[in-house]
Amino acid sequence: MNLIKYFTKINILPSKLLLSLEKKKNDYIKKKKVIWHITTPRCGSTSLMEYFRDEFKNVGFGPFQTFPYQENRFQNICSQTVFNTIFFRKEKFFFSTHSHTLATNDFLNLISSNHLVILQYRSIEETLNSLFFYLKDGVYKNPKLIHKGLNFWLPFGFNSNSDEEKFLELIYSYVPWHINFLKGWILESNSSFEKIFINFNEINKNFPNVKKKLNKIFENKFDISLSENNLNKFNENPRNYKSLINNKHREVINEIKNSMLKVEEIEKIKLHDEHLI
Repeated sequence: MNLIKYFTKINILPSKLLLSLEKKKNDYIKKKKVIWHITTPRCGSTSLMEYFRDEFKNVGFGPFQTFPYQENRFQNICSQTVFNTIFFRKEKFFFSTHSHTLATNDFLNLISSNHLVILQYRSIEETLNSLFFYLKDGVYKNPKLIHKGLNFWLPFGFNSNSDEEKFLELIYSYVPWHINFLKGWILESNSSFEKIFINFNEINKNFPNVKKKLNKIFENKFDISLSENNLNKFNENPRNYKSLINNKHREVINEIKNSMLKVEEIEKIKLHDEHLI
């Protein structure tokens, strides 16, 4: 019996210690001033991140890595990576690299009123079209890469022959993730932190207005102001790709959407921006 008590004790103590250390680590991150840059794919977030890099030079630290291996894919924020990156640094605030991240509980537990979450997005249809040609011109020009972990938006392969079949595969693979992104970040009732939404078209066509909204928060929360410099304008469709979206695709998208969202949830999302859903 004494032996059982002994082994039970040594198994419980490390687990309690680890939980305590995890809480201390999370509390450390919460106390820091942090800008999280959370995005859907193909929404111009790389341009905005590089703009922040230039603007915050010698003032803030970043863009800091938020997970062990940086890649253009859906990602979960790794608290250990964040902690290791910002620990003992003396900058007045920190800003993250852009990441395609859902509002998971473990991430939400890292965010506090000291933080700002920038949510940059693009409509489902525009994202699908841009993402399809990005994958087609990149990953899928070399089929061998499909089996080396780079097929991140299509985990079961890209084996169909026609563009139409490939595009439907992408819809079935990507749209559920996009809807979960919206559900988590928009329908999440957590009001303990501040968040701002930035639309792809808004940032490309009316950046001064975006900058004005950002400045208001930056000045109050981080005691910084953006300069007069503008974001380098990016081409919405640099290779003049035609839109592949047709009525059949919209039916599939709506079918997925209606299976994942209640009518009132769809309306609530549209209140933020009718192009979101």
